[in-house]
Parts: sequence; C-alpha cells; structure tokens
Amino acid sequence: MRKLGTSHWVILFACVCTIVLLGFANTSPSKGKQPEVAQQPQGISLEEVIKEERSLLKPDQSGVIASLEQAIKAENDVVHRGQLYDSLVKYLGRSGNYVLASFYAEQKAKQNNGSGSDWMAAGERYRSAASFQKHEDHLPPLYESAIRCFSKALELDPTNLDAKVGLGIAIVDGTTDPMKGITILREVEAADSTHINVQLALADFAVRSKQYDKAIERYKRVLTLKPEFYAIHLSLAELYEVQSDTAQVIVHLEAYANVTDDPVMKAEIEKALEAYKSPGSK
Repeated sequence: MRKLGTSHWVILFACVCTIVLLGFANTSPSKGKQPEVAQQPQGISLEEVIKEERSLLKPDQSGVIASLEQAIKAENDVVHRGQLYDSLVKYLGRSGNYVLASFYAEQKAKQNNGSGSDWMAAGERYRSAASFQKHEDHLPPLYESAIRCFSKALELDPTNLDAKVGLGIAIVDGTTDPMKGITILREVEAADSTHINVQLALADFAVRSKQYDKAIERYKRVLTLKPEFYAIHLSLAELYEVQSDTAQVIVHLEAYANVTDDPVMKAEIEKALEAYKSPGSK
C-alpha cells in the first residue's frame, strides 16, 4: 500500500483539527453530580504566564487593551460591560494573545455576574490557550484555570454537559490522573450517547492509546449524527491507512472530495486518490 507522505497528512488534517476545536454542538443536557477534580502539579503561576505574555505585546496592542480596560471600568450597565469584555477577548484572540484572552474571559465571568456559559467559555479559552503553548511549564496553570472555570460552570448549572466534557478533557490533558477525566467523559456518554463533544473527545483519546477500532466506531457515530462534520472522513482515512485497509481509505477520501468546496483540499485529495488507485499501490 502506498502511504501518503507526512506533508500530505499535515495539510489534510489541518481542517479536522478546526472541526474538532470549533465544531462542538450544543446538545440536550442531563442532570449530574459535579465531579471531583484531580489536583494539578505545582509550578509556574498563572500570573507569571500572563505577565510574560503582556511583556511581548506591541505598543499599539497595549494601547487597545488599556483603552478597553478603562471603558470597562467606567461602564455601569452589565450588558454593555459584557460586550466590552467580549470585544477585548476577541481582539486578543485574533492577535494570538491566547492567555490574555483567557484571562479576560474569566474576568468577564468573575466581575460581570457571569453565567454558566460565561464560565464555560473561559474554560474553553484556557484549554485552547494550552494547546498553543511552546513552554511546557506554562501548561499546568492554564489547565488548572480551565478546570477551575469548567467547575464553576457546573456549580451554576450541573446539567451543562458541554462544560462537563471540557472539564473531562482538561483533567485528561492537564493532570496526573487522566482516568478521572475519562470517567467524567464516560458519564457524559452514559447520560447522552448522541453528545458530539464527548464522542469526539473519546475518539481522540482512543487514537492516542492506539485503540483504532474504537476511534473508528466513534468517528462514524459522529458522522451519522452530524454529516456536516465531513472533515472527519480524513481522520477515518488516516486510521484505515494505519490498518492497511486501502479500500476504506479510498472510500473516505472520495466521500470528503465529493462534499468539500475547498479547491486546494480537493486537489490534494484527488492526488492522494490517484496514488492509492494506481497499480502497485496495494
């Protein structure tokens, strides 16, 4: 079987990462008990990570932040103040200042009578910020903050399964007790087996532990529930390639090529299909 080169898979799976990070859907919640949280290892503080990112800001960025901070302090209307926080968080996110974006998302929840959805958004920001870090010593305080925010969201709304999934993922990725996080994710699945977030998370962890058949089963379930998440066909193609199942690789690459409207991706897929279908590829 002729395998794709690393550069091909890097290009092909970039959009899958986007789907997994941004494509989580809201689902009907079920009541549940707030889980206990595993302890984080000690190390550098969040304040130090924030201080370091602030030190890298350009003068114009610092000016925008200062201006919005002043407007937030002067605004008495809770709705308008929340909108100013949102503007600041979005600005920092677009600028690649993910830690500061997370910090202000938490400040919005903390200082602006935040709802469970506000706390969950802050948790997602911290968890996402961790994925962009180049320094491993920055990870513990970011995951600790994500866990704190997700836990607060669950205090306010124990039925919020999206927050519970976020908490489970943060515990798996950011603590010394990953099985506690897996247990939380399985509790969500038991409460709602159609929950897209939890199926994606458990599929990802199955891939990491090389349980490819389980990952394939979960990715197929996601496609059944959300056909618009068609980039998952690329994940399935990669998993079937690992299993040397050329026929299924072709099936899923063709399925992706038939629905994508990205000309660059379509061209890459068609080249891959030509390679798989050529004589001697098996």
